[in-house]
Amino acid sequence: MKARECLPLLFLLLTAVQADSYAKIKQIIAKYGSPYFTDSFLTAGCDSVYNSVISKANLSDATDDLESALMGKVMSQTKFIGPAMAFLGHVPNATDYIDVFVGIFSPKLTKIYNNIKKKNPKNKKVFSNLVAKAATKKFFTTSVKQIEAQVGPTVWKHAVHDLYSVVNFNFYGIKKIN
Repeated sequence: MKARECLPLLFLLLTAVQADSYAKIKQIIAKYGSPYFTDSFLTAGCDSVYNSVISKANLSDATDDLESALMGKVMSQTKFIGPAMAFLGHVPNATDYIDVFVGIFSPKLTKIYNNIKKKNPKNKKVFSNLVAKAATKKFFTTSVKQIEAQVGPTVWKHAVHDLYSVVNFNFYGIKKIN
């Protein structure tokens, strides 16, 4: 084999080595949530949860660790700042709806977290595959419908209007509200 013919193989090997272990998780977040989270933000979050799974941390500790890992990076998510401020301006008690969000996702995510922890993934790629298997379209579609029902029509209207540019509402067939 000539040296020139080795270049594509070398490139493929280097690409495989550099492949993102969390690629599947990041694709799911981009598809079902938002493509605007930075890679470093998502990697920090994935690393935190992966480390919690490996150390067999309980969900409360895993949540604290995730919060610590991401808190310093929140403001780096600049695409979200304007839409979030608009939403907070339209819905003065918007932070109250975090409880609705948590109430809907918490039982589901607790089950997923505990199931993945039991499977003891041997590396980040296996972890990513397990998360991808659990985080289905049905999981997200059902959750979005539950959130819409619980927050009420006025808050939902503002959420869709204000956050449409950064959240994939269109994936769920939700049209932009003007």
